[in-house]
Amino acid sequence: MSKSNPPLVPTTLCEILQPYPELITRLQETLDQFAESKPRLQPFDEAVWALKNRLGVFLAESADELDAATTSGDFRVIKQAKDKKATIGRALLCFDRDLDDLWSYFEENKRAYE
Repeated sequence: MSKSNPPLVPTTLCEILQPYPELITRLQETLDQFAESKPRLQPFDEAVWALKNRLGVFLAESADELDAATTSGDFRVIKQAKDKKATIGRALLCFDRDLDDLWSYFEENKRAYE
């Protein structure tokens, strides 16, 4: 099996999550698994599901962070946690509006998944 460049995190997600580069890195790690050339029935759909699942994990983590911040009583930390959770929620709602580059990646590399 050969290895190619992985698909990139969709631009919309990068723009929304810009304040949290560590989340963009984790999303890219999710897509890195698609650099491996191996049979997949629906590679594009699998990548979309993987991104959605990872965003769901981020949302759960941010809810935990907000709970911890609320317990601390530090208003600055609470605001940061609320902002992060809202940003991740927006990313989850908006990410599938800009998947043309992701689709193109899988179309151009479809032989790698046969």
